[in-house]
Amino acid sequence: MSKKYDARLDKEIRKLAMKSGADIVGVCSPESLYKLQDHELRIKEMVSDASAIVVAAVRMFPAPIECSQSNVRPAQYETYCLYGQLDRIAFDVSRYLDDSGYRAVSIPAFLPVEMSTAKRGLIGDVSLRHAAEEAGLGRIGINRLLITKEFGPRVRIAGIVTNAPLKIDGRLKEEICNKCGACIKACPTGAISEDGKVDMKKCAPEILKYGLPGLIGVAKKYMGKGEKEIVEMTKDPAYWELWQTSVLGNFYYCFKCIASCPIAKKQ
Repeated sequence: MSKKYDARLDKEIRKLAMKSGADIVGVCSPESLYKLQDHELRIKEMVSDASAIVVAAVRMFPAPIECSQSNVRPAQYETYCLYGQLDRIAFDVSRYLDDSGYRAVSIPAFLPVEMSTAKRGLIGDVSLRHAAEEAGLGRIGINRLLITKEFGPRVRIAGIVTNAPLKIDGRLKEEICNKCGACIKACPTGAISEDGKVDMKKCAPEILKYGLPGLIGVAKKYMGKGEKEIVEMTKDPAYWELWQTSVLGNFYYCFKCIASCPIAKKQ
C-alpha cells in the first residue's frame, strides 16, 4: 500500500537540498525510469519499495568551462569541487530522510560504477540525466546531456532513491535544445550526430584520455618491455597525467560540447 503524501516532508526535503547547495530540485517516480535497461532491478536493489527519486542539479560556472578550450585544469578542478557539493546534498537529504524514518540511498554522481562486465563499462546504476528529465529539471538534448532552462547543459546531477511519500514532478512538455548543431561542430572526435546519438567509442578516448582508456593504453605499452624501458616510460608526461587523475579522482578532459551550447550561455 502506498504511503500518504506528506506535504511537510516534501517541502523540507526540497528546502534542504537547496540549502545544501542545489540550484534546481525535482522528484520523479521510479516507474518512469523502468523503461531503461536494468533500471527496475537496480532501483529495487537500492530500495525495494521505492516510491520517489529526489534529483538535484548544481550549476557549473561558465568561466572555467570557457577557458577549458586552452587550459582544461580549472574546469577539472571546478568539476571536482562540484561533485563534492553533490555528495553533500545527497548525504544531507539521505540523512534527513533516514532520521524521518524512511529508507534513502544516494545514487553515485560519477563513481563508483559497476566494472564487472564490458557491457556495463562506465554506465551508472541509474541514469541521472534521465531521472532529472523525468523530474522536470530539463530535457535531454541532441548531445545527450541534460539541458536546463536556467543553465543549459552546464549542470551536474545528484539523486536519492527513497520510499518517502513525496510529490512527483512531471517532465517539461517543451523541448529546450533547439538542435542548432553547435555541439556537433565543436566535438573534436565527431561523436555527436544530428539524429541525437553519441558514439561513445569516439567520445571516450577524448574525454577520458587519462581515465580508463588512457590506463589501458599505457598498460598495453608496458607489455613485454624490459625494466630499463619501463623506467623510461615512467618519465612520460602521459604517465604523470594518469597519476594526477588517480589522485584528483576526476578524469574529464573535454568540455567542448558543454562550452559550445548557446542555451542560457552567459556572455
